[in-house]
Amino acid sequence: MNRDTNQGDEIIVTGESGREETFIVQKQESYDRKSAPVEKIFGYFYRKQLNLITCTGEFNQNTGTHDERLVVYTVHEDEVT
Repeated sequence: MNRDTNQGDEIIVTGESGREETFIVQKQESYDRKSAPVEKIFGYFYRKQLNLITCTGEFNQNTGTHDERLVVYTVHEDEVT
């Protein structure tokens, strides 16, 4: 996952049974690590979604982590309107 991920890109997840599920990227947003909207990222959704989160921005030696969180919001292909 990187900043080259674009709206409309597919992310394919393969389960233990080998069944593939396809999710479509809707958007991506960066948040300050201390104020990322946890409810928006991980809260209840009325459709099948897969939100991916990783670190981005400058690495802060004092805290031992990056300053920002990059979230890629996706929706299952059956749920895209």
